[in-house]
Amino acid sequence: MANLFTYFDPWTWFIISGVLLLLELLAPGIFFLFLGISAALVGIIDLVIPMGWQMELTVFSIVSVVLIIIARPFVVNRLKTETDQPNLNKRTNNFVGQMYYLDEAIKSGKGSITINDTRWRVRGTDAPKGTQVTVTKVNGLELVVATIND
Repeated sequence: MANLFTYFDPWTWFIISGVLLLLELLAPGIFFLFLGISAALVGIIDLVIPMGWQMELTVFSIVSVVLIIIARPFVVNRLKTETDQPNLNKRTNNFVGQMYYLDEAIKSGKGSITINDTRWRVRGTDAPKGTQVTVTKVNGLELVVATIND
């Protein structure tokens, strides 16, 4: 096992870097990216200043931790984009604030409404069928509604 580490040279670190960067492509999360960059930096440093495997692993560990702690938050914030459709993948949130009529009376806090040919379970204060309600919140696949006072 000890002989395995004696074969660590700059090219080994470049190969490790490539593998880590491929892992980043397969499992995106901006974690393996920094490990890959760290491995490449260790390879470059090892080209300039030859080091033993213990020192290489130490430098890799330190550079990885520093990059993850310092650079990751910066990169994550830069990747966040503002959009004109914040509910694109949460379409039920578009129902909040909309008014509908009850298809089924709310009894014991539960009833239903129809939105675009889909029947939705609703929760709210008891109200008779046909009452106009406003969706105030989305709770999973259940809509929380409030009655509209005429």
